[in-house]
Amino acid sequence: MDIMALKTSSVVATEGLPSRQHPIASQIDDNLNRLRTSQSASTSSSIGHNLNDLQDLHECVDVLLQFPLTQQGLAQEKQREMVEELLDGSLMLLDVCTTAKDALLQTKECTQELQSILRRRRGAEGLANEFRKYLISRKAMKKAICKALKNLKHIQNKLSTPGENGAVISILRDVEAVTIGVLESVLSFISGSEAESKSSRWSLVSKLMHQKKVMCEEEQKANENLSVEAAVRSCIKFENMKHVENVQKELQSSELSIQDLEEGLETLSRRMIKTRVTASLIRRKTMAATRSNSFPRSSRQHPLATEVNKHLNRLRASKEASTSSSSISHKLNGFQDLYDCVVKFLQLPLSHHALAHECADELLDGSLRLLDLCSTTKDIVLQTKESTDELLSALRRRKIGESEIVSEVRKYISSRKVSKKTIHKALGNLKVIQRKNTVSPSETVSMLKEIEVVTCSMFEDLLSLISGPKPGSWLSVSKLLHKRRIACEDAARNVNEFEKVDVALKSFGTTKSEIINLEMQNQLKDLELFIQDLEDGT
Repeated sequence: MDIMALKTSSVVATEGLPSRQHPIASQIDDNLNRLRTSQSASTSSSIGHNLNDLQDLHECVDVLLQFPLTQQGLAQEKQREMVEELLDGSLMLLDVCTTAKDALLQTKECTQELQSILRRRRGAEGLANEFRKYLISRKAMKKAICKALKNLKHIQNKLSTPGENGAVISILRDVEAVTIGVLESVLSFISGSEAESKSSRWSLVSKLMHQKKVMCEEEQKANENLSVEAAVRSCIKFENMKHVENVQKELQSSELSIQDLEEGLETLSRRMIKTRVTASLIRRKTMAATRSNSFPRSSRQHPLATEVNKHLNRLRASKEASTSSSSISHKLNGFQDLYDCVVKFLQLPLSHHALAHECADELLDGSLRLLDLCSTTKDIVLQTKESTDELLSALRRRKIGESEIVSEVRKYISSRKVSKKTIHKALGNLKVIQRKNTVSPSETVSMLKEIEVVTCSMFEDLLSLISGPKPGSWLSVSKLLHKRRIACEDAARNVNEFEKVDVALKSFGTTKSEIINLEMQNQLKDLELFIQDLEDGT
């Protein structure tokens, strides 16, 4: 690419933005058209190609945003509202991208776990329960994907709002639109929703023609994840070695497709973050340039900075407090107040001046990682809430049999196991953020980094609370000694709602009675109320 040719291009739209005849704009148009023609991609290979093309597209957009001509156009007053809207949309797209990566990781882990079990067992007997666990995990993952698809639809609706846009804004809107399309195809592929909808239409034709065994083999083979589900269901139904071997074959195929998509999504996520950082810096420089150049000698002297520090000190002091559900909820409220102050502080000219010169990229990168973490936490809380509601509903039904209750209990425990794996990964990501935190001579940047540190600490407490205690705690001692009623008031006060339900469900398999059932219902209700508080807070 001839960069000098791009910089000296004299074709300019009336609003001060590069026109569609600009070389980089033409290259972006080529990528856009290629992606539009392949929007209907439904196989792992075609979706993988689209992810690669989308990466190239975002790389071109980042180049476009570097040119002074582009930055002058985006700095115009009439473009600022649209720039803000596009930045908001990019955050939501990154959130959806994180959901897709988490769903792929979860599918990969379940696939590998099932493969390991199938390799260890020689016969088909006794595998039905393992297959059901796989299907339960897939069901939970599909719920998260369904929510992400709704978020994509929300962004799409905003993009469809008519308005007069400059050339670059039009390009950015088009890029966002095709990004939505590609992410939608990725999510549909992972969940199998598109293939399932087509399969249901075939099923309707089958019923009308009174043919019970009509299948669309092309659709079945196009989606490896759906093929695994079909093979697993056949195994549950027939339980013979032929079907087990078929499951193993489909799992291997699925694992390969997951690997390609994982790499594609990870690279795309990095490119999208890079583009967002560039756009955010343009906006920040513009706002700093148009405001007063008279700054206080120290940002710490500003009343808002003093207020931020008060909130920080309060949250630091609560770090050593109990990590019970009530204290966590109280901390979440404290963080809401802190970030309200931070938003106001960042609107001050003195903040723009400080951030225009130092560490802006690092701070943005950290904030995006924390947003990913917040999104993951919300998904875990939502998944636990749905599992809790289902189990509570089963326990309340008088006519349900004991075997059905045991089945629902196992579903809940299986769902918790999946959540704990996700939490383990999230805690690993927290360590990465904490390691990247460096010292800065700027008071404004130092304060923002302190906020990042206490936010990391809060998420660590929250995720640890949801996950439950590690082996070696009072609960483990209780289990080893087979004493359900160990009296220790201090320990009891620190046992949170998640732990109480976990312990009650584990003991349910050995001791079943009406009293135990009622006790479990009460604990599930307490957990439900606590989850509601967490949802409101996060």
